[in-house]
Amino acid sequence: MGVPYSHPDPKVREYRFRMANEAAALLIRRGHIVYSPISHTHPIAVQCGFPPGYDYWKTMDIHFLEWADEMCVLPLDGWSESVGLTDEMDRTKSKGKPVWFLTCEDFRVDKESDQCLATSLEREIRMLS
Repeated sequence: MGVPYSHPDPKVREYRFRMANEAAALLIRRGHIVYSPISHTHPIAVQCGFPPGYDYWKTMDIHFLEWADEMCVLPLDGWSESVGLTDEMDRTKSKGKPVWFLTCEDFRVDKESDQCLATSLEREIRMLS
């Protein structure tokens, strides 16, 4: 699963990490076998002082892309400018594997509400600052 991650603001990286976790959970509930690199590497980078950027994690990410049958993208703000995410999408497509997108509709908090989980988490992250 792909999500934009790199950003100079650690709060933005934390938000993207949390959204990656929510998206991975959603996909798992729907029966997908999911590997979310951000869910895996963000806590390691934060706790152990590894760099957060794609250049450092690229080799590992590429190995998982070889294993994957498809790639799901969570198109958070900045996704189309994300060097890492666009590289992973291009690599996946070049292998003839499908790339597809989750939408806000997939993250609806409840059927009666127009509130999206992304909006809820955004508010929560702001409250942490």
